[in-house]
This record gives sequence, C-alpha cells and structure tokens, in this order.
Amino acid sequence: ESWGEPPLPLDIVLSAARDVVSSRSRATARYFEMALFSFADVSAEAPWWAQSTPASPVSPKFSAPTFGLEAGEGIGDAAPASGEAAAPAGAGVGAGPTVGELRQQHQEVLFVSHLLRAYLKETIAHPDIMPSWVRPSSLEGVSQEEKMEGILSDMWEELLDRSSVVNGLRKTLGLGGLAGASLCTAAKLAEVMEKLGITHLHPTLLARALVSCAGAGRQPPGEVEIRHEHFVRLTSSWRDSGGDQSAGCSESMALWATLWALAMERAYEMDLMGNVFTLFDDSGDGWLQYAEFDELFETLFPAVTKAETEDLFLFAAESSSGDMTREIFVGLILRLGITMDLDELEDLVNSKRAFMFGERPVDASR
Repeated sequence: ESWGEPPLPLDIVLSAARDVVSSRSRATARYFEMALFSFADVSAEAPWWAQSTPASPVSPKFSAPTFGLEAGEGIGDAAPASGEAAAPAGAGVGAGPTVGELRQQHQEVLFVSHLLRAYLKETIAHPDIMPSWVRPSSLEGVSQEEKMEGILSDMWEELLDRSSVVNGLRKTLGLGGLAGASLCTAAKLAEVMEKLGITHLHPTLLARALVSCAGAGRQPPGEVEIRHEHFVRLTSSWRDSGGDQSAGCSESMALWATLWALAMERAYEMDLMGNVFTLFDDSGDGWLQYAEFDELFETLFPAVTKAETEDLFLFAAESSSGDMTREIFVGLILRLGITMDLDELEDLVNSKRAFMFGERPVDASR
C-alpha cells in the first residue's frame, strides 16, 4: 500500500487506462505500462507450476520506472539484496536463483499475465476493434472465459505463424497448425506480441516472463523455445496466483504512472519532431531553407495554408538569428503548442528512414 491507500485491482487500473492513456498512442501506452509495472503490488502466492520456488513475500519496489532494457540484461544478473541468501542450486527456475530474482520473475510473469487478460477483455468488449486473426467461431462461447480461451487459441496460432517462417509456410500450404510444437523462441514471440499491439511492454521484459514460464531460468530468451503449455502458464498466472486480487496498484501510484507517461509522451513527440527536421533537411547543412520547411509542414499539417506556413517561417526567423536550425524548429513547435497524432508521426519517421536509408523501424521511446 502507498501512504495507507488500499491497492486497486490491476484489472480496474488497466481498464481505465485504456480509455484515457493507452489509447493515445503506442508510445504513451508503453510508458504507462512500464511505469505501472514498477509501481504495482503483486500477490505473494506463486502459481501452481512455480510452487517449488520460494514465494515472493513482498513486491519489489523501484525508485523510478526502468526503461532502455537491453538484450542480455536480465534478472539473472542481479546481485542478491543485502542480507539475502541465494536459493538452493537447482531450486525453481534456473540454477541457483536468488530470492530477489525469484521475486522479480514472479512480478514479471504476473504483471504480463494481467496485461494479457486486460487485452482479452477489451477485445471482447469492443468487437469493432477485433483483430483480423480472431476467428468468429472463437467468440461463440457463452461465458467471457470461454471467449477468452477461444481468442487465446487464435492468438497462439497467429504468434506461431508470425514468429517462424516454417510455421507461416505450413499455414500457406494448408498443412495445419503446430500448436504443440516448439518452433519459436521467447525473444521472437515477445517481439511479435509487441508488434501486434497485444502488450506495449519492452520485448525484453516480455521475453523474460516467457522464459520464466518455460522454466529456463537465466538462459538467453533467443535460445529458449516456447511451447503452448508455457504460453498457457503465462496467460493463466493471474488466476493461479489469486485471481483479481493477485496484483494491484494504489490510486496515487496509478496517477503518477499516468502523469509520467503523458510527460514522456510530449518529450518523445519533440524527439520525433527533431528527427523529422533532419529527414527533411535535404541539403544536410543543419538548417531548413523555406522550400524544405514548406515541404515539411505540408507533410505534417496538410490543412495549414501556404500563407500560414510562410508566416510561421518568418516568425521563427525574427525570433532568432534567422537560421531555421533543429533547435529553433523544435522550440517553435513547443512555443506554439503544435502537436499531432504520435503514431502517425512515428510511422512517418520510420517510413522516411526506410525509404532514404533502408533502415528498420526505430522506436526511440524504448
């Protein structure tokens, strides 16, 4: 609890967040989920499949949300907390994990499990945003739980198809699914889950949760093959660990996560605006001539007239040395409160980078 506040069930927090925060943009949803992960309280009850490991007596606390997770940076690298002994070698997930590592694994798995449940509930509640990979027959169940099971089955098949060239080829040739096969790694599966918008967490954290459910301990996510039973463990951990009350967050911490996400959203937008400036600087001299500035504004804001664009350019020139540098351009955007759809801006930067340099999409919000 925070300052004596009883925690709200995580399901309620995530449901409210989808309407007011997560729906704003992919980046905003990612910032919020990562912040919420750091602030959440999880149940001390481990799921049945991890009962051989010491249960987490308390939720790990962090001074601030952790971002920029790198591949290979895992819970297995953490040192035991002060006065904390390592668990017996061979106990639980991996060889000789510390109690702190086991707590971290438990929190990661449980938090991701709640995210997946929230995604399923949102999908059922809004048929208009139903993913194309969900079969109509999967929604014929009477209860919500039956519908969730149907969507999860479709989700697993879609993840397999997208995670492996072999699986995709088998589907194209009509050779049937491979629901029980271990043909996708935790790293690839996590990457596809994020691309499909199932969760917005950093793929490294998703992959670690999958590795924990596979009982692979400290093995690199790129080397751990995930089977259907491992995926089921992840999706059902919220239920196995105590149901709705297995994870929660106080109202004040949920508000802090929201404010943090909104602040980072604007900072990320300005970073993207700076990238747009560089991409439209055709001459590469570090400032925009009027023709370049006009092309940029016509691309970003087609409703702005030529006269208004010229006025903006002159306004910025009069307020500075006359050169439209990156700093002056971003400052102009901030001073005038100009904003745009963050997903569209991100897509524009990625598509222009791919066209100009052949680069893969880059997400600077991670």
